[in-house]
Amino acid sequence: RARARAMKLPPAAMLTKVSPHSTPVPSPASRVSHMSNLVTAPAVSRTSTSVTAPAFSRTTTSVTTPAFLRSGTLIRTPSNVAAHANSILNLEVPELLRTTDVNDVLRRFAWSLGSHPCTEAHYRLSKTADRIDSFISHNWSTPRHAKFWTLAMHYNSCVAIVFAVVVGVLTLFAQAMGYLPLPTICYVKMKCIWCQIFGMAALLLGLCFAADVAVLLGRRGNVGMFLDRTCVCQTDMDLKRQGIESLAALLNRSCSLLVLYSDIYLQKLWTVYELATYLMLYPRGDLVFRPVFFPQVVLWGMAMVGFSRITFEIYGLDFVHQRLHHAGVSAWVLNDWLWPLMTLPSIFVMTAMMRRWAEEQEKTRERLSSFSIRNATCLSEDDRHVIERNITVYAKHVCMIEYSGTREDALDAFDSMIRRELRRFFSRRVGRTGIPYRYVLMMYIVYLFYALDVCASSMIHQRIPPMEMLCTTIYCATVVFATGPITVAYCFKLSQALIGLHTLLANTLVGIVTFAIYCGLLALTWELCERAAGKPQYLAALLGTCTALLIVTSFVYRPIGSGDPHCWESPIDSESDRADINESRSTTEISESGSDLDHSADDPE
Repeated sequence: RARARAMKLPPAAMLTKVSPHSTPVPSPASRVSHMSNLVTAPAVSRTSTSVTAPAFSRTTTSVTTPAFLRSGTLIRTPSNVAAHANSILNLEVPELLRTTDVNDVLRRFAWSLGSHPCTEAHYRLSKTADRIDSFISHNWSTPRHAKFWTLAMHYNSCVAIVFAVVVGVLTLFAQAMGYLPLPTICYVKMKCIWCQIFGMAALLLGLCFAADVAVLLGRRGNVGMFLDRTCVCQTDMDLKRQGIESLAALLNRSCSLLVLYSDIYLQKLWTVYELATYLMLYPRGDLVFRPVFFPQVVLWGMAMVGFSRITFEIYGLDFVHQRLHHAGVSAWVLNDWLWPLMTLPSIFVMTAMMRRWAEEQEKTRERLSSFSIRNATCLSEDDRHVIERNITVYAKHVCMIEYSGTREDALDAFDSMIRRELRRFFSRRVGRTGIPYRYVLMMYIVYLFYALDVCASSMIHQRIPPMEMLCTTIYCATVVFATGPITVAYCFKLSQALIGLHTLLANTLVGIVTFAIYCGLLALTWELCERAAGKPQYLAALLGTCTALLIVTSFVYRPIGSGDPHCWESPIDSESDRADINESRSTTEISESGSDLDHSADDPE
């Protein structure tokens, strides 16, 4: 899109995302124009299976090679199939192409995604557009709060982090200038805690209300979303029917597909149809897979890490420390053993959430492995007939099946594609560790605010040496960028490995191991931090340890590549698969008795 704007090209000339090893994918407008040309294309010779490639292809394309699945490039097909595909993908009424601004969707906790009936107020949120930046595919029965947090994490996380850091910096100066009361802390010299409290509160407020503030300020988002509840008129039955029948044409003009995946997503026929259409039109397109359960893991992780951090600060308050001392607790226990025990509840709660997230991922993989479009449900069987007919046309048009193939062949090919392609997308989106790295940073960002409190204390008392402040800052950064992510990664991997055990036993084992890893890494870095603050010669050891932890983190969270065993191959990613497909295509002979272009006798559809 940036290149198109820089060259001052119209939006229709924009190219979609493709693999760097594939040929360019034509824009939606050029795709429809090309299919229109296919309708009037001359007949293919019976003696040769090679045809001239379309204008946007770099090389000649053979009918026997499923080039669309490899590069997203359309190839010449029989005229009746091309005509039918053109009629489905051509948007006859341009006014049906409407988008809703992302801020209008997310404001008021995504009220437009609620279960209440749609009214004219919903439809007024959308406006006509020339393209769709993101097509939202979701189930209406999924709870609104689950979809809201999923969209908020996806679109507002960066804004929320920036807002929280700005609030933390402002709080730092407010404490340094004496505008905020400072409690008495007895176990360390630092007395500032407000950056941690206000910073975490600002992070949550940014996630929840960033869209509302943007709407109040009159700022529009940079993403035009297609949401069926707002972009398809639900009060006018004629417009509603036209919008539903034009879903394929709208997907053909979409730059990306955002799937809000829930446990019933693959059980509903219309959501499966949206997914099928996009994958067949853009096999290497921008498909974003977002499970609605995932934000719960991130929010619980933020809550537990923040709880342990605030609990540690409360423990250091003067009156709490004195009461524990008068109760007979020794100073050795207070200084060396009480802080790890306070992290134990948060570790076990995080372990329970990781267990549930591992179970959800396993269930998702099982659903994908056993997926069949024949098992999807819909309110009207007439809709099933139309959807299966369209999928059959797409399968023939992109050469997933032979032109003489039946509807059952098309549905079987589609089921196979969904099982493999979605597992590949799902594996890449959740990564090796179950949680992408940027969301783990959100869980441990409270330690950055703790570093700001350290700076505020240094500005107030002028008694903290600069070396001590530097070492504490390095310690906090290591916890956020290395220690915390390593702990989360191993917690999830252990939960996934012990998923067959009893829940209580598995959670206990995983919790103990995670507690040992987390506290061991914290104790190691903190001990080096204290020694480096008093003896600068230990600074090299601290920096070396932090660098080693960052290297381990980068290795654990490295992206999944196409050849990685964690990533499932696409239908023709291997050479043997391509050889089998080409061999089966080349052995197909064109019948001399009838037209080589018209197979209406074999398939009435």
